[in-house]
Amino acid sequence: MTPVRGVGAALLVLGALLFCVTAQAAGSAPLRAASLTLVQADPAKGFYWPYYLAIPDTTGGAATILLEATDAPIGAGVGYAGFSPDLDAQRRAGYFAFDLFRGLGSPLLMPVLPHLPSERLPNGEVFWTLHLDDDIFTVANVEYQRLDLQIVAMIADARARLAAQGIQAAETVFVDGFSSVGIFANRFSLLHPEIVRAAAIGGAGIHMQPVTDWRGERLNFPVGVGNLQSLTGMAFDRNAFLRAAFYVYVGADDTGNDPIGVLDPLAASQVQRLFGSTIIGRFGVAGEVWSAAGDNSQFVTYAATGHEVTSVMLADLNNFFYRHVVKPDIRVGGNSGPATVSAAAPVSVAVTLDAHGRLGQVADWWLTADTPFGTFSYVHPQGWVPGIQSGATFPLFNLAEPFEVFNQVAPVGEYRIRFSIDDNADGVQNDTWTRAVVVRVE
Repeated sequence: MTPVRGVGAALLVLGALLFCVTAQAAGSAPLRAASLTLVQADPAKGFYWPYYLAIPDTTGGAATILLEATDAPIGAGVGYAGFSPDLDAQRRAGYFAFDLFRGLGSPLLMPVLPHLPSERLPNGEVFWTLHLDDDIFTVANVEYQRLDLQIVAMIADARARLAAQGIQAAETVFVDGFSSVGIFANRFSLLHPEIVRAAAIGGAGIHMQPVTDWRGERLNFPVGVGNLQSLTGMAFDRNAFLRAAFYVYVGADDTGNDPIGVLDPLAASQVQRLFGSTIIGRFGVAGEVWSAAGDNSQFVTYAATGHEVTSVMLADLNNFFYRHVVKPDIRVGGNSGPATVSAAAPVSVAVTLDAHGRLGQVADWWLTADTPFGTFSYVHPQGWVPGIQSGATFPLFNLAEPFEVFNQVAPVGEYRIRFSIDDNADGVQNDTWTRAVVVRVE
């Protein structure tokens, strides 16, 4: 493989120096005691419901927001006056979110959505607001319309509030949820993959699929993304979806509280026909669907576990989110994810890096390629060399514009390209933050 040199390499070094200075300034913000604020509804800003914003004492000058809805009920006409900004109460309402966000140093945003199991639409259907069901696109009451966009507006508001406190929040967020909140996490992440950095979806029971069709059938919302264009005005953003990461999990003994009944009869029938009649059976088929859609998801089953979040699960979730605090990415032909390229066409490979949570941290950078004729490493500033070597050791910075590392015709075969960042600078590859893609030249 031939090195790509010139202006791009010079910009890489200049970027490192500039962002190192920026990171030192951002990272100098003092840690603060944990705080929790109830932000009232603000229709002028696009949200008709309140949200909680918690800032842990582990948050520094740059962080990634963790989004988790709460299923604490607030009935129609009751409002939210009875809620008090109490960390322990919200820890219970948000399941294990408090443990997660404090360990990550992530500010926690908890939309307080109306949970209205007794409220019915004129057609008699129950409106499952927490699930972001399809009624959010058709309901007449403006307070319930497009709850997904209301949450996007909350995120923008939270970023502004954090900035006022000296915390620069990343453009993308972590999303987390279990059980009913897992259904929320799943649907929100597929409606808005462009703002999702990584999402953990646990014990959902039913899953929205990131495909338009499966086994010859159209999958419309909330079963799939087949009709998002007509519902939202925007087609499913597959490229953004592939840049996000997903950890989907279930207990092997999770057999109760099957949420299939929250779907309308037509959707429920399709889910049972295509994916199965049991939670565990559907989980396995969903894993096949997501695997076919891309290489960015993990489906994990926990033995001897029911509808619960165990300490083992919690540790795995912490590790999952930590692995995405820094986001390396590889673009082949301008797109994320695996690619197939004609042998007659040049293969363009570029990398990006979102180092938001660790700006300025000195680390080892690795860019390797397993090819039909051996393994190569991209070493700055020489270019591609045989074997596995660290590409560079210098402070992390945001590489927003794709930096091209290869652009030429390649021999027929399979190429596995890996871009990794370590969380230290010891010259030993540990792949703390990594992204790999497979390129097939045919």
